[in-house]
Amino acid sequence: EHKRLVEKYFEPGQVILDLMCGVGPFSIPAAKKGCKVYANDLNADSVRWLEVNLGLNSVQGLVVPSNADAREVVSFLAGGCSVAA
Repeated sequence: EHKRLVEKYFEPGQVILDLMCGVGPFSIPAAKKGCKVYANDLNADSVRWLEVNLGLNSVQGLVVPSNADAREVVSFLAGGCSVAA
């Protein structure tokens, strides 16, 4: 299902923000399609396995992993605006 959605809606060159990426079920197919992906998850174990999966799928340069609260990521991207909890 993840791959089908990526194939249908994502285009090469797009920038994708995956706020709760887990181990990469959307991030990796999107990167393989040529998207630049910012992949975040609050669970540090998920991010570690995401990094392993990026290597196994040869997409390390297209995915930027991070381990933070999604609200903080959105606030940072919005220029420091506060995000309601």
